[in-house]
Amino acid sequence: MTADLQQTYIRPAWLIIGPAIAPTICAARLISGIFGAFGFIAGGALASNIAQAQPQRQAFYLSLFYVGPAVGILISGFVTHKIRNNHFPDAEAQSGTVR
Repeated sequence: MTADLQQTYIRPAWLIIGPAIAPTICAARLISGIFGAFGFIAGGALASNIAQAQPQRQAFYLSLFYVGPAVGILISGFVTHKIRNNHFPDAEAQSGTVR
């Protein structure tokens, strides 16, 4: 790098802090994933028990339970993208993802 480029280049904070906290984040994600799976399985068992009481709507109740999280993830992805574009219009250019 030239001297001018070295003076103007600022290293992003996540490159400095990221490697130090990465193991903590990975452990937190592992623990939350394990306990989230327990909750998802228990909820599925509960939905199955409720659905057995009404056999004519059994498929609806189970599909509602299992499709709900996927729809939530999809909606949050669209909302997050919209918010980021409205409040930070040049975020893609700064991150270097625009080609």
